[in-house]
Amino acid sequence: MPFADINDASIYYETHGEGECLLFAHGGDGTHLGWWRQAYFFRNYYKCLIYDMRGLGQSTGAVNYEEGWRDLLGLMDHLEIENAHINGWSAGEWTVS
Repeated sequence: MPFADINDASIYYETHGEGECLLFAHGGDGTHLGWWRQAYFFRNYYKCLIYDMRGLGQSTGAVNYEEGWRDLLGLMDHLEIENAHINGWSAGEWTVS
């Protein structure tokens, strides 16, 4: 399973497809699985990145929504993603805005 060590946490992520990156950030009580339908569809057009926020799902660390953007940028750096189309719901909106 793919994990990235970022900001004292182990962040679980998955990528599906190829091309420009389309990143999905889940809500506060969710996991990467909340985006499975979108990733399944859009993988034919983009490289879809889904992940578990810090402290949720398979990721470790204390939940911290205010600092989630740092983890997201760290994950993008880890995967060498310079640009992405980004979508978030609920707490994921805080992360991506």
